[in-house]
Amino acid sequence: MKDIVNDILKKLDSTVFYQSFGFELKGKNTSVWCPLPGCNADNKSCSIRDDGIFNCFNCGVHGDKIEWYKQFHKVGFKQAIEEIVQKFNLKISISKERKGKDWTAKKLRLVDINLDHEKIKNYFEEKNITKPEFIAQKHGLKYCEANDCIAIPIGKRWKLKPLDDRSDRWDNDCEDKIEPQFIALGEYKQQKNLVLLEGFTNLWALDCVATDEFRNDFYVVISVHGVNSTHKLNTPSLNFGLFDDVYPLFDNDEAGNKEALAIKEILGDANIVRLSDGFVDLRDYLKEHSFDDFYKLLTGTKSFNKQVKEELEKLKKEKDKLPILLQDLKKLDVVDEEGNSILLTLCMASHKQDKCTGSILKGGFSSGKTCLVETAAKLMPNGKVLFIGTFSNESLEYMDNLPHMIIIETEAHKANDPKYEKIERTFRQLISEAKVGKAVTIKDPNTNRFVTEIRTAYGPIVYITTTTQQHLNEENESRLLILHTDDSPEHIARVNAMLDRRAMGIRISETEEELICEKWQRYIGELPAIKTRDILVLFANKLHMQVPGSGGTREREKLLKIISLVAWFNRGIDFASTLPSCGQSAEGSNSQENNTLGKFATLPPTETENKKLFAKPEDYKHIYPYEM
Repeated sequence: MKDIVNDILKKLDSTVFYQSFGFELKGKNTSVWCPLPGCNADNKSCSIRDDGIFNCFNCGVHGDKIEWYKQFHKVGFKQAIEEIVQKFNLKISISKERKGKDWTAKKLRLVDINLDHEKIKNYFEEKNITKPEFIAQKHGLKYCEANDCIAIPIGKRWKLKPLDDRSDRWDNDCEDKIEPQFIALGEYKQQKNLVLLEGFTNLWALDCVATDEFRNDFYVVISVHGVNSTHKLNTPSLNFGLFDDVYPLFDNDEAGNKEALAIKEILGDANIVRLSDGFVDLRDYLKEHSFDDFYKLLTGTKSFNKQVKEELEKLKKEKDKLPILLQDLKKLDVVDEEGNSILLTLCMASHKQDKCTGSILKGGFSSGKTCLVETAAKLMPNGKVLFIGTFSNESLEYMDNLPHMIIIETEAHKANDPKYEKIERTFRQLISEAKVGKAVTIKDPNTNRFVTEIRTAYGPIVYITTTTQQHLNEENESRLLILHTDDSPEHIARVNAMLDRRAMGIRISETEEELICEKWQRYIGELPAIKTRDILVLFANKLHMQVPGSGGTREREKLLKIISLVAWFNRGIDFASTLPSCGQSAEGSNSQENNTLGKFATLPPTETENKKLFAKPEDYKHIYPYEM
């Protein structure tokens, strides 16, 4: 497959490819309006290089021409390759040679399920299929001894599930295209509730215990393609618009959580169901819990979702959200450290902007640094935080999911250590320029000659780290907000007392903690992605802030960023309406950016504007690490 991809990228002319989408490439980089679904940038935020690599600095999507096609048409990787080869008439063969066992239906020699067969019996018991005979008959299951797999009929094809838990696959004795489709637990009876499960065995386990009353209220389905295809809504086999409530209940792993959030972004009011007590999937949950427990978990999710919505609406109506944030942080075990906890939250939330604000939290041993960072991270949208213990020199250059991510290095390495010189330089570039490029030598598989390829990692990123050291790399520190914990014996004693209470379970309930985190995750997730420059110019300069001491322009910029972050964070989604002309192109002018700067820098603040934002900025003095 790698050779096929390289062949496509080599033969597919970038100019012709992007021209088919209505864009003309000019020079090494061309700035265009991002046409990708879900990106609502009000400026030309997407950059396309002459080699076909694109990057949108608003929505964070980036990649090659195949990735562009995938994102634009919302198709899978294999489908994108097939359609590109056909549409652009590329002379490339994408057929794959069959390796290993022959998985055609003819060779499978399918027979009825024999429940006395030891391996089959053990398989069903392990997967908690308590009524295997009922499941085998209802779902038309067959068995193939030659390949040691259970065959599941899907239309004219068979989905093959090996008993040793190898990956599922399809038989190859059918030329019909495998379309996205869903398999249901029971027949459709105009149920108003839809439950989305991941995997056949979860569906079978639930089918063994579900009551008739439940089947009449809930229509339960799985996608035959696994979790990654469930975002293809309204397929011929399922119309999501028929249901009042949708409950995604996927495996409790990275892929399942990501897909649940994708469903929620599309459907809006989807009720994500999370299994309690650390269970990974539903079949394991049903081993330890009754069906009544499951039913309460399912129906309680909607009630919890409604409570989160109510709390979110109350939060949006508050003009000053920082006291509420501080109160919630304390409920999550933050001890004192009011300023640091709010600033860390604001820094992490800045991942939505084009110029993120990172931070270094310095302090002595046992001063609560890690607890502080971990607590603030809980309030960030799911999938946006990466906790990493340490970095190799080239690790960031190979990460393709960096744009608008929060990277937390749990303990900074020693200052000016030559072993980490390269990774420090990479961080500086990602923080300041939102990208870092590297020229590497590779062997061209077609010519067997060595060629130079440019590998680029894109930002922007929020970089957060903690350290017990007094000083880190000076160049890195100058780009980050420096915070200090309270290292007094009294504070350390309070932190240890909190950890003792937590260990004994003396804290808020799991439900209340989840409610707090979900509320802020949704609020921060809805914050508008606005250009940092626009906020700085429109609001911060109007306050005429003066930074004492000899910090220089970067220290002043940090302070102005904090002030602008407060305004952006407090105003929420309405903030975008205050920037009607920022970031928009001026007709017939190539100096719009300078005009915007000049316009807002010279306008004095009006009384109305100050009342809308914060008439008394000194009210926020407690969150600044500087004197005002």
